[in-house]
Amino acid sequence: GTVLVLSMKEDAKLYLQESKLAELVRTHSAFVQPPIRLWARRRRLPTDLPSPGPPKSKLSSPALARGSLSSALTPEARSSSSPAPASVSAASADPAPDVDAGVWDWRPLNELRPLWLREPSLVSEGEYAEFYKSISSDPQQPLTRRHSSLEGKNLQLRALLYFPRSSVAAQLGAGSESAGRGLKLFVRRVFICDAAEADFLPEWAGFVRGVIDSDSLELNISREHLQRSAAVAAIKRALTESVLEALETMASDEPQSYDIFYAAFGNRLKLGVHEDERSRERLLGLLRFPSTHISSSSFLFSSSPSSPSSFSSSSSSSSYCVFF
Repeated sequence: GTVLVLSMKEDAKLYLQESKLAELVRTHSAFVQPPIRLWARRRRLPTDLPSPGPPKSKLSSPALARGSLSSALTPEARSSSSPAPASVSAASADPAPDVDAGVWDWRPLNELRPLWLREPSLVSEGEYAEFYKSISSDPQQPLTRRHSSLEGKNLQLRALLYFPRSSVAAQLGAGSESAGRGLKLFVRRVFICDAAEADFLPEWAGFVRGVIDSDSLELNISREHLQRSAAVAAIKRALTESVLEALETMASDEPQSYDIFYAAFGNRLKLGVHEDERSRERLLGLLRFPSTHISSSSFLFSSSPSSPSSFSSSSSSSSYCVFF
């Protein structure tokens, strides 16, 4: 195999601490396939203590070897060659194990299997929920999720996207600890950066939480490469399509959940109508407005806000325009 020896500078002794090394590995390489282990001290377990077992061989025990030799001598020779009783006792007694000192052992650091690499049918609801909490620090359950993969000639992508109930970052304020916990970027299961939504999603979809993992990007990818890469542009189109499909499915199949989502992020969709020309028509269908033709004619937070298509179907034949 290959052995790499790193010489640390005086001001970098922090990276020799076990806790710091474990933190770095779990942050950036917790999901890589080759096993990563840390040589560290752990608490001694009862199974680590020497077992009674059979008696030691005479050839392997210096004290027993001296005893067998002494029994073959004459009494006079035995008395002259035998060591002092205290010396014999010290040599023949095994040192007592130090239970509190601990033992050195290899500690695995990357035993987790990436959730986004597993088939959706093999992932339980509890695993999805726990993973969402770990990457977002959001105590609430997400409204919906999108677990997808894309494999093409020049593009390989796996994504696990979550749609939260509320804007946690907006509630806590910009610059807070949770504000950067958006879309996490992995390249070949190696963590690259947080807040990757700025490069891989349009601005209106910045509410998405989750992870993306691609084998089509370089591990040492830079900000300049992200802006010029054709693979990044293809990933952005694929993720935008996935977000739109998830929102359209939620709006049609789970209208109550969509109302909760729209109350929190409706302004972002309106922003997309103005700025995202490619997705404008589909975003228009996702907007909701109050209407006098709806039975529950309350404002936006009612259970049945109306979409632009509902306005068109309910308007009279003499109507020419719908203003919103």
